[in-house]
Amino acid sequence: MNEHRKSRRTHTKKLAKIVFDDGRTPVNCIILDTSEGGARLLMESNEELPDQFFLFRRAELSLREATVVRRAYKTVGVRLSEPLSANSERARALKHLKDLSPVFT
Repeated sequence: MNEHRKSRRTHTKKLAKIVFDDGRTPVNCIILDTSEGGARLLMESNEELPDQFFLFRRAELSLREATVVRRAYKTVGVRLSEPLSANSERARALKHLKDLSPVFT
């Protein structure tokens, strides 16, 4: 099989949370692989997942805006922004972050 991606994928299995800016409860997911500007996520269902959300990785205390670029059965491919600062206005506006990590209180 030929690889047509612009950047190399790194396989990983790391826990993360999908955080919504509308106040919905965060959803657990697994990051299956990452590339320079994106990731592939595994979740229970991606049917009600909006086209944009935040991806929080507690292990790295990383919060990034994610934009869906591909949907499949229980996976979703996303393009990721640069990590947001814990002090950024956008991060402080997310109500659930304080429950996910003390860094965001």
